[in-house]
Amino acid sequence: MHVRRGAVLIAWSALAALAVQRAGAQQAPVAPPPASRSARTGVYSAAQAQRGQERYALMCQSCHTPASQAGPAFMNAWNGRTLLALFAYIELSMPMSDPGVLTPEECAELVAYLLKLNGFPPGPTDLSTNPDTLRGVRFDVATTPGGNP
Repeated sequence: MHVRRGAVLIAWSALAALAVQRAGAQQAPVAPPPASRSARTGVYSAAQAQRGQERYALMCQSCHTPASQAGPAFMNAWNGRTLLALFAYIELSMPMSDPGVLTPEECAELVAYLLKLNGFPPGPTDLSTNPDTLRGVRFDVATTPGGNP
């Protein structure tokens, strides 16, 4: 049986919450630290985005046109969230016809392509597949001096 990494993380989180509850702990849950890095700092490579574009054309474009994944609606849907949220959504929900079949590397390639589509600049290294690293990067809409995206 093949178990997806995202599902394992969710299961571990649920088990940890249950253990705390059974131990009778009365402390409030600790929120994860806020993402400390913007995706605008070059968190993916141009080569990785190119691989993501090729994968997108093969696996995603039949349901999602590139235009539907770029622009104000897409940007506002993900603004302020971490790249882990986008990565996990793709990993656990896509493709719609067979969710969960993408490898972590394929998910990272698709996130890199989506970042490129939305004007985020590339950097010197590939986007990581490490959940802690992805949790530390926020998807943020650039604003002009007037405050408009």
